[in-house]
Amino acid sequence: MQGLEREAAELLLFILASSAGSNVSAEISFKLEGSRAAVLDRDEAAVLLARLPVPVRCNAKYRDGLLVIECHPFAEPLQIEFFERSVALLRRSWDDELRRAGLDPDDNPSLLFLSDAGEALCSFRAFAAVLSRYEFEHSEAALTEDEGATARAAKRGASLAVRIGR
Repeated sequence: MQGLEREAAELLLFILASSAGSNVSAEISFKLEGSRAAVLDRDEAAVLLARLPVPVRCNAKYRDGLLVIECHPFAEPLQIEFFERSVALLRRSWDDELRRAGLDPDDNPSLLFLSDAGEALCSFRAFAAVLSRYEFEHSEAALTEDEGATARAAKRGASLAVRIGR
Protein backbone atom coordinates (compact mmCIF):
# COMPACT_ATOMS: atom_id res chain seq x y z
CA MET A 1 0.00 0.00 0.00
CA GLN A 2 1.38 3.40 -1.00
CA GLY A 3 1.93 6.19 1.52
CA LEU A 4 -0.94 8.42 0.40
CA GLU A 5 -3.41 5.51 0.35
CA ARG A 6 -2.33 4.50 3.85
CA GLU A 7 -2.54 8.07 5.15
CA ALA A 8 -6.03 8.47 3.64
CA ALA A 9 -7.20 5.14 5.14
CA GLU A 10 -5.85 6.11 8.59
CA LEU A 11 -7.64 9.47 8.35
CA LEU A 12 -10.88 7.78 7.32
CA LEU A 13 -10.62 5.45 10.34
CA PHE A 14 -10.19 8.49 12.57
CA ILE A 15 -13.20 10.26 11.00
CA LEU A 16 -15.39 7.16 11.24
CA ALA A 17 -14.38 6.52 14.86
CA SER A 18 -15.05 10.18 15.71
CA SER A 19 -18.49 10.07 14.10
CA ALA A 20 -19.30 6.93 16.11
CA GLY A 21 -18.16 8.45 19.41
CA SER A 22 -15.25 6.03 19.71
CA ASN A 23 -11.52 6.08 19.17
CA VAL A 24 -9.44 4.16 16.68
CA SER A 25 -7.77 2.07 19.40
CA ALA A 26 -10.99 0.06 19.80
CA GLU A 27 -11.22 -3.28 18.02
CA ILE A 28 -12.91 -2.88 14.66
CA SER A 29 -15.69 -5.03 13.26
CA PHE A 30 -15.54 -4.56 9.51
CA LYS A 31 -18.28 -5.61 7.09
CA LEU A 32 -18.27 -5.17 3.34
CA GLU A 33 -21.68 -5.42 1.68
CA GLY A 34 -22.41 -9.03 0.79
CA SER A 35 -19.79 -10.51 3.12
CA ARG A 36 -19.44 -11.58 6.75
CA ALA A 37 -18.10 -9.24 9.39
CA ALA A 38 -14.51 -9.68 10.57
CA VAL A 39 -12.85 -8.28 13.70
CA LEU A 40 -9.65 -6.46 12.76
CA ASP A 41 -7.02 -4.33 14.40
CA ARG A 42 -6.32 -0.78 13.24
CA ASP A 43 -3.60 -1.71 10.73
CA GLU A 44 -5.66 -4.50 9.17
CA ALA A 45 -8.68 -2.19 8.88
CA ALA A 46 -6.57 0.53 7.21
CA VAL A 47 -5.22 -1.95 4.66
CA LEU A 48 -8.72 -3.22 3.92
CA LEU A 49 -10.15 0.30 3.56
CA ALA A 50 -7.38 1.23 1.12
CA ARG A 51 -8.17 -1.83 -1.01
CA LEU A 52 -11.94 -1.32 -1.23
CA PRO A 53 -13.50 -0.76 -4.64
CA VAL A 54 -14.26 2.95 -4.89
CA PRO A 55 -16.31 4.96 -4.58
CA VAL A 56 -17.71 3.43 -1.43
CA ARG A 57 -20.01 4.61 1.37
CA CYS A 58 -18.81 3.79 4.88
CA ASN A 59 -20.82 4.12 8.09
CA ALA A 60 -19.65 3.53 11.64
CA LYS A 61 -21.24 2.81 15.02
CA TYR A 62 -19.73 2.04 18.38
CA ARG A 63 -21.38 -1.07 19.82
CA ASP A 64 -20.36 -3.52 22.56
CA GLY A 65 -16.77 -2.25 22.71
CA LEU A 66 -16.28 -2.49 18.94
CA LEU A 67 -16.07 0.16 16.27
CA VAL A 68 -18.47 -1.33 13.70
CA ILE A 69 -17.75 -0.19 10.13
CA GLU A 70 -20.01 -1.16 7.24
CA CYS A 71 -19.07 -0.32 3.66
CA HIS A 72 -21.24 -0.38 0.56
CA PRO A 73 -19.54 0.14 -2.83
CA PHE A 74 -21.52 2.19 -5.33
CA ALA A 75 -22.67 -0.04 -8.17
CA GLU A 76 -25.08 2.07 -10.20
CA PRO A 77 -23.66 4.52 -12.77
CA LEU A 78 -26.01 7.25 -11.51
CA GLN A 79 -24.73 6.79 -7.92
CA ILE A 80 -21.15 7.09 -9.14
CA GLU A 81 -21.91 10.17 -11.24
CA PHE A 82 -23.66 11.89 -8.33
CA PHE A 83 -20.77 11.02 -6.01
CA GLU A 84 -18.20 12.42 -8.47
CA ARG A 85 -20.17 15.66 -8.82
CA SER A 86 -20.47 16.07 -5.07
CA VAL A 87 -16.72 15.40 -4.70
CA ALA A 88 -15.97 18.18 -7.20
CA LEU A 89 -18.13 20.60 -5.18
CA LEU A 90 -16.55 19.56 -1.87
CA ARG A 91 -13.05 19.86 -3.28
CA ARG A 92 -13.74 23.37 -4.63
CA SER A 93 -15.20 24.33 -1.26
CA TRP A 94 -12.13 23.06 0.63
CA ASP A 95 -9.75 24.71 -1.86
CA ASP A 96 -11.60 28.00 -1.29
CA GLU A 97 -11.44 27.59 2.51
CA LEU A 98 -7.69 26.99 2.35
CA ARG A 99 -7.18 30.04 0.14
CA ARG A 100 -9.22 32.17 2.56
CA ALA A 101 -6.83 31.01 5.27
CA GLY A 102 -3.90 32.16 3.10
CA LEU A 103 -2.90 28.63 2.04
CA ASP A 104 -2.39 27.14 -1.40
CA PRO A 105 -3.95 23.65 -1.82
CA ASP A 106 -1.21 22.78 -4.33
CA ASP A 107 1.40 23.24 -1.57
CA ASN A 108 -0.19 20.29 0.28
CA PRO A 109 -0.55 21.94 3.70
CA SER A 110 -0.82 19.81 6.82
CA LEU A 111 -4.19 19.63 8.54
CA LEU A 112 -4.92 18.78 12.16
CA PHE A 113 -8.25 16.97 12.58
CA LEU A 114 -9.81 17.35 16.03
CA SER A 115 -12.67 15.48 17.66
CA ASP A 116 -13.78 14.23 21.04
CA ALA A 117 -11.89 11.01 20.17
CA GLY A 118 -8.55 12.80 19.82
CA GLU A 119 -6.63 14.32 16.96
CA ALA A 120 -5.00 13.25 13.70
CA LEU A 121 -2.42 15.05 11.59
CA CYS A 122 -2.42 14.52 7.82
CA SER A 123 -1.66 16.16 4.52
CA PHE A 124 -4.26 17.96 2.45
CA ARG A 125 -3.64 15.42 -0.34
CA ALA A 126 -4.64 12.59 2.01
CA PHE A 127 -7.81 14.45 2.97
CA ALA A 128 -8.57 15.08 -0.72
CA ALA A 129 -8.04 11.34 -1.36
CA VAL A 130 -10.54 10.51 1.39
CA LEU A 131 -13.09 12.87 -0.16
CA SER A 132 -12.57 11.40 -3.64
CA ARG A 133 -12.79 7.72 -2.59
CA TYR A 134 -15.21 7.51 0.34
CA GLU A 135 -18.60 8.86 1.27
CA PHE A 136 -19.16 9.11 5.02
CA GLU A 137 -21.33 10.97 7.49
CA HIS A 138 -18.93 13.87 8.07
CA SER A 139 -17.98 14.60 4.46
CA GLU A 140 -18.72 18.24 5.13
CA ALA A 141 -16.74 18.79 8.33
CA ALA A 142 -16.35 22.51 8.97
CA LEU A 143 -13.04 24.30 9.34
CA THR A 144 -12.46 25.33 12.92
CA GLU A 145 -12.35 29.06 13.56
CA ASP A 146 -11.29 28.54 17.19
CA GLU A 147 -7.98 30.36 17.82
CA GLY A 148 -7.03 27.77 20.45
CA ALA A 149 -7.37 24.99 17.88
CA THR A 150 -5.38 26.99 15.34
CA ALA A 151 -2.59 27.49 17.88
CA ARG A 152 -2.63 23.76 18.71
CA ALA A 153 -2.46 22.97 14.99
CA ALA A 154 0.56 25.23 14.58
CA LYS A 155 2.34 23.53 17.49
CA ARG A 156 1.82 20.17 15.75
CA GLY A 157 3.18 21.55 12.45
CA ALA A 158 -0.22 21.89 10.79
CA SER A 159 -1.41 24.88 8.84
CA LEU A 160 -5.08 24.52 9.72
CA ALA A 161 -7.36 22.79 12.22
CA VAL A 162 -10.47 20.90 11.12
CA ARG A 163 -13.12 20.08 13.72
CA ILE A 164 -15.11 16.86 13.27
CA GLY A 165 -18.37 16.92 15.20
CA ARG A 166 -20.95 14.28 15.89
